Amino acid sequence: MDPRAEPSSAIAEKLRSLGCGEPRMAVRSDLGPDGSFGEEWLVLADSRLLTLTPGEASAIRRDFPLADITEVKLENLVGAGALQAVVRGQPVDMVRFSNTLSRDFAIAARRLDKLVKDGELPEPPEEDEHRFCPKCGRPLLEYSKVCAFCVSIGRTTARLVGYLRPYAWQAGGILTLMTASTALMMAPPYLGKRIIDDVLRRPGENDWLLLTYFLGLLGAHVSMTGLIALHGRLSAYVAHNVLFDLRAQLYQRLQLLSLSYYDRRQTGAVMTRVSHDTGELMHFIVDALPWTIMSVLTLIAVSVRMISKSFWLTVWILVPLPILLLTTKLLLPRLFTLLRRFFERRSRMSAILNDSLSGIRVVKAFGQEETEIDRFGERSTDLRTAGVSLDRMWYSFFPALGLLSTAGGILIYYFGGRAVLAQELSIGDFFEFMALVQLFRRPVEILIRVSHWISHALTSAERIFEIVDTEPEVSEADEPVSVGAIKGKVELRDVTFGYEAHKPVLHRIQLTIEPGEMVGLVGHSGAGKSTLINLIARLYDANDGQILIDGVDVRKIPLKELHDQLGVVLQETFLFSGTIAENIAYGKPAASRIEIIRAAKAANAHDFVVNFPDGYDTQVGERGSRLSGGEKQRIAIARAILNDPRILILDEATSAVDTQTERQIQQALERLTASRTTVAIAHRLSTLRNARRLLVLDHGKQAELGTHDELMEAKGTYYKLVTLQSEMSQVHGVGG
Repeated sequence: MDPRAEPSSAIAEKLRSLGCGEPRMAVRSDLGPDGSFGEEWLVLADSRLLTLTPGEASAIRRDFPLADITEVKLENLVGAGALQAVVRGQPVDMVRFSNTLSRDFAIAARRLDKLVKDGELPEPPEEDEHRFCPKCGRPLLEYSKVCAFCVSIGRTTARLVGYLRPYAWQAGGILTLMTASTALMMAPPYLGKRIIDDVLRRPGENDWLLLTYFLGLLGAHVSMTGLIALHGRLSAYVAHNVLFDLRAQLYQRLQLLSLSYYDRRQTGAVMTRVSHDTGELMHFIVDALPWTIMSVLTLIAVSVRMISKSFWLTVWILVPLPILLLTTKLLLPRLFTLLRRFFERRSRMSAILNDSLSGIRVVKAFGQEETEIDRFGERSTDLRTAGVSLDRMWYSFFPALGLLSTAGGILIYYFGGRAVLAQELSIGDFFEFMALVQLFRRPVEILIRVSHWISHALTSAERIFEIVDTEPEVSEADEPVSVGAIKGKVELRDVTFGYEAHKPVLHRIQLTIEPGEMVGLVGHSGAGKSTLINLIARLYDANDGQILIDGVDVRKIPLKELHDQLGVVLQETFLFSGTIAENIAYGKPAASRIEIIRAAKAANAHDFVVNFPDGYDTQVGERGSRLSGGEKQRIAIARAILNDPRILILDEATSAVDTQTERQIQQALERLTASRTTVAIAHRLSTLRNARRLLVLDHGKQAELGTHDELMEAKGTYYKLVTLQSEMSQVHGVGG
């Protein structure tokens, strides 16, 4: 069911009978109150929230004044959801819906909740208007505004050719060389005609002409070879530069895209766009595009020459062309569909390969080699099936087109022979015409084969441009506000966020952190702690509410300026292949060796680093595989503090270290956090003993906020967590 549909006339009439005006908001559900498939409408009319069942009677199932509602929220059910209104302190199910409509009702719930709490109904989010392709009506992927079904081949080609603009002079030179070589192609048929008519029909009279025509033929072929070599070399230069520009633009866009983009994709699939798809374009620009231009020029030149020799014979050559063009037009869309399927399955196979090789240690540790072989085999089988379907169609398609392209030449043997017998053509003219037919057939066959290359290239271009055209969800403000040196005050005002907008992970978080204050985040796994610090670091943007630093919304602060003054140690420690020094200086590449050592000492990493034979020049291996978990974590801490950040974010900064190492890091952290605003997460609550206040999260909601003593005295969620952890410590102690 389409939730954007308008209420029926019966429902509108029912609202009028109740004295209500036009609905301010109406959303259609696909389930009845008992969870069975049916239809109900959630309607906001004037100052009332109603649930109506359509039909002749248009029965009202729920009807509450907004004044009696204090909150509107979603409740997740098994395979479905319910929109609830808290009426006079009691939650009431207003309407149920399947997961298909969860996004629409999540938007409705947020708007209604704002209305009952703030007195204003916000407009629907702008992106909601772009969920469907305006041309074909198909739903768009949530992370894209590009419809793969409606991408124009002509526009894609024009856009691809647009990358040639910086190399206009070279492209002009290529075109000139091609035109010259095409003109030279006309010389051999003409000289062959002259040899037959002027020399062979008068043996012994014009022997000197034979040598002249021979030298002319030799010169024409040598010149054509030289011109083709020159334009090939120039084409290679232009093609590699164009691909360099396109690859650089693609990689730049991948770097600028938000984390949410990668949350929805596998790394291997993205890598395929950079490697395989750009390779397809390289093949197109180096090989297919020059041959296409050359073939078109040849067809034009040969057609003009053939018409000048015999209009009617030329007509017989062109007879099969309409059938050829029609067949190509009918079959190419099917070919593009098969190509898209092939490329998609190739991306999936690459994703499996990347996933398996990245986690090869886990695969080996759990003895799951056979499982991974089977997973890869399934994807490889899918790719094989798609490839067989694609190539079978192509190799059925290509010979048929080849037959059509040769049909005109076969007709010339008959009609041209009759013209010679009737003395309408000389034998030399007939020879020249047949030579021109061969020149005509060759570019036609090339264009047919090039269509295969072009279809590959344009499909790859669509996939690349889909990324290039994707806008990052976290982007620079239109009018950024520079805050200079950050003091460190952080405010969260009514912050709500979900990785999928209709499934909030955090609900209406309120928190103010003063400059230099350390606040600890506490809660069970999945409570939303890491999500909260991701929002403060602006790795994601809140769906609702505001996050301010020094009174300025983080959305308005230039990203570079913000991140230069943030120090972040994430829960998943990642080191790049390179030396220890390079990893510590990653956020400040120009840092001196003294600054690097100072940061390492502050993180208590210096002692173990100098014990390596190569010291700070020790290679850490891929993802830091040559270091222990605790060593990697201390390198990550040193990397975070090298810039002397004003705000320090620690996500499980001591989770991978033993007790002795933890004590060393705690000593370092005490020095580091003395004058910095710090937000810290730790499962071991002892690591938060220096926090001035603790924010306790429970299933994404703000459960408690206060000091350790205050929260222990309240005996709420925090008290239960501390008690449970103490009991677990005693169990471990007994177990020895």
